[in-house]
Amino acid sequence: MKNVLIIGATGVLGKLVCNDIKNLIPEDVTLIITDYNKERGVNFATSLGNHTKWRYLDVKEDKSIEQALIGIDMAVVLIKQFESKIQEIALKMRIPSLDVTPSYSLYSRVMKYHDDALKQGTGVLLLSGFLPGLSGLLIKKAIDDFDYIESVDLGFLQNKNADVGIAGVKDMLRLIDEPIISGDQKISSFSQSKKMYFLGHAKYKKVRNIEHSERILLSNMFPVNFWTGWSNRPFNYMIYLLKKTQLLPFIYNLNSGVMKRIVKHNPQKKRRCDAYCRS
Repeated sequence: MKNVLIIGATGVLGKLVCNDIKNLIPEDVTLIITDYNKERGVNFATSLGNHTKWRYLDVKEDKSIEQALIGIDMAVVLIKQFESKIQEIALKMRIPSLDVTPSYSLYSRVMKYHDDALKQGTGVLLLSGFLPGLSGLLIKKAIDDFDYIESVDLGFLQNKNADVGIAGVKDMLRLIDEPIISGDQKISSFSQSKKMYFLGHAKYKKVRNIEHSERILLSNMFPVNFWTGWSNRPFNYMIYLLKKTQLLPFIYNLNSGVMKRIVKHNPQKKRRCDAYCRS
């Protein structure tokens, strides 16, 4: 029986991932749900059915991480880290890990263990979500047949009904507010626009330039630009105005309780997102 530890399982993203994993993994795999809140963790683990258990974990404590990783075959990280403690401890215990968070700083910290990971054959996957992650594979497929890469454009069309939680909304708004680093220059994000075609949409959609951890990583290999926008045109324009008038910090610094009254998700409506690559 294999044991897969899910760190950040009871968050919005964690719950979505856990439900998907339960539908994909074979029955000889046990899903270990972690949470520092026992009642919340046990209730969620129970709701997932058979082959699911709860285990205590406080990611702020090294000893707690070590104890949670005992007997684990793989760790999936779904929370933002300001340090690389989970990867470091998992590597010492020879446990492969996968992290979906879009953090270039985390990537930089973990890369110092690259040689050690290779020597002992322990996998450490980072930036392994949809964006970043699958988006990087899309770029790879788009450029595979070219001998020379002049430029790459990656478009990400979002849905305002996406269920990403308050933390996810704040992270995206902060991302849009970050300047784009290009050599010695700083370019204002969301200041340039272009129209891209996304499958399943009758018309071209306007997207705007943003900075992104995956773009920073890939820009060391070839010129690449990341673009994003929302399929809802009025909402897209509202985000642009908030950025232009420098009001985005006011929005993403709001109390989470206040944000919950503003951000609405309707599970009955579609929440499709699309990625497009042009090279």
